[in-house]
Amino acid sequence: MQSGAMGAVPALRETSVVFAVLIGRLFLKEAVSRKRWLASLVVAAGAVCLGV
Repeated sequence: MQSGAMGAVPALRETSVVFAVLIGRLFLKEAVSRKRWLASLVVAAGAVCLGV
């Protein structure tokens, strides 16, 4: 862990929140509010920033 790049690990872990929202909406037909979509976008943007 000391010699490798660890930035991608937390970025992948945080994208699970985005996938949970998408799976809930597409497969489970859950209602997704604007607040939840916005939160997912913020998490995705953070994951992109951590991964770069």
